[in-house]
Amino acid sequence: MEMSRAMWRTAPSNLRNASNISRYRLRSQVTTCTQEFLRGLGYEGLADDPYPLTSAPGGAIFGGLAESPRNCQFVLSPVFGSVHGFFDMIVDLPMEPTKPIDAGMNRFCHTCKKCAETCPASAISFDDEPSWEPPRSSITPKHPTLVPGQREPEY
Repeated sequence: MEMSRAMWRTAPSNLRNASNISRYRLRSQVTTCTQEFLRGLGYEGLADDPYPLTSAPGGAIFGGLAESPRNCQFVLSPVFGSVHGFFDMIVDLPMEPTKPIDAGMNRFCHTCKKCAETCPASAISFDDEPSWEPPRSSITPKHPTLVPGQREPEY
């Protein structure tokens, strides 16, 4: 569900918060209408209200609606950019599976790094190739550190 770009750009503000909250307010209406449509076709839909059934970013990526950027807290859509919200529903309607997309946004994130530069906590990696391997902690070497880019401890 797309959010107002004009209001989103006012962040941090109450206008931006209202833009974000609007999609959650409208979700129950969209969900109810979709369920009634499915019921009219003879199928059922299990909605995610009030708690999600699956990871919204994961569902959007595997559903072919968006790509994963460097920061994994949101997804990028070729249509809406990052100003949107995805909600899921499990249905018994037979549908053709969709494949993840490659619009080039994920590859662009490997070189842009603006989010990593502006992250106040330095929690986003500057690595050219993202890794699923967490860096090691100097305090507890057997456990990952919370600080990206920290070197391995020397003993």
